[in-house]
Amino acid sequence: MLPAPTFLQMITIGGENGHVKEIVKEPVFTALYKKYRWKMIRNCTGRFTCRDHLIVSQMAPLQLIHSLNGDKQIVQFEQYYYKLEDETKNPMIIIPFTAEHQTGLITYVKEDAETGNFHYVHTLNAPSGFQRKLDAMKISLCEKHKI
Repeated sequence: MLPAPTFLQMITIGGENGHVKEIVKEPVFTALYKKYRWKMIRNCTGRFTCRDHLIVSQMAPLQLIHSLNGDKQIVQFEQYYYKLEDETKNPMIIIPFTAEHQTGLITYVKEDAETGNFHYVHTLNAPSGFQRKLDAMKISLCEKHKI
């Protein structure tokens, strides 16, 4: 299990290119942010996409989180699966890092039409971006979407 947040696990993000500057203390968010290289998503304050795409695109969301601790299980996370009505949109797996749903991972699942293999586009979401993005997509994290 990841330890409780300490001063060393607090990070300051944003504050440039129109992004809100904020301090994030949530341990899974900070660990992922430090382990991989992330870049701000333009015009989406509090949201980041992984620059280490070649490494992480083969990892399902829980694999990405568990990469923080090797083979050891960190904690149980609730996962939610959403497929939007617009068939051109990729389905998503959403993992909130806290019960309050303040931070989390939104992963877009893409299938290779030729091979049938899946790859993943992970977005790391700070408090200023997570719920705002879910609201914009009209997504409510509810029991019927748990996987």
